[in-house]
Amino acid sequence: MGNNNVMVINMGMKSIRCIIFSQDGVKLGSASQAITTAINDKQVEQNPSEWKEKALRVMRTALGEAGGCHITYITVTTSASCLVCVDKDGNSLGRALMISDKRAEKEADIIGNMLEFSEVKKKTGLDMSASLMLPKILWIKKYAPGIFEKTSFFLTPNDYLISLLCGEYVTDYLNAVKYHYI
Repeated sequence: MGNNNVMVINMGMKSIRCIIFSQDGVKLGSASQAITTAINDKQVEQNPSEWKEKALRVMRTALGEAGGCHITYITVTTSASCLVCVDKDGNSLGRALMISDKRAEKEADIIGNMLEFSEVKKKTGLDMSASLMLPKILWIKKYAPGIFEKTSFFLTPNDYLISLLCGEYVTDYLNAVKYHYI
């Protein structure tokens, strides 16, 4: 049986990291780079183009440190409930609204008070909050209509990074719930 090496890409509010492990859990290589977070009152944003550039850089560095080993599995983990708007070609259309971005509070109240939402809330068990996806999307629609009109996909950061790596748009259950998708 060959080596099943695992590459872990992790991005948070402060940095993006890449760690490569052997199948027995030995760290083969790692790298990290600081990420710029713009904070202004209720707005908390990061630049997806910076994620892309720095993800490639930390992956390259970690692979070099690991001796260019074969990677069998890649996993991407990031902050939850951050919104990335991308066009039909997968290019980000602007800064990502991070989980702690609170500018969509009015939109969260509007959605939370809708009769239809009470049924969705029963199914997901998740209340409405400005940190979740639907209020952020509604905020984009109201206050950045040019971006909204050009958006083909509303993604989370890990969905965005995965799309860059494999060319497909996928999500997992936990991210889908942040959209109140049931």
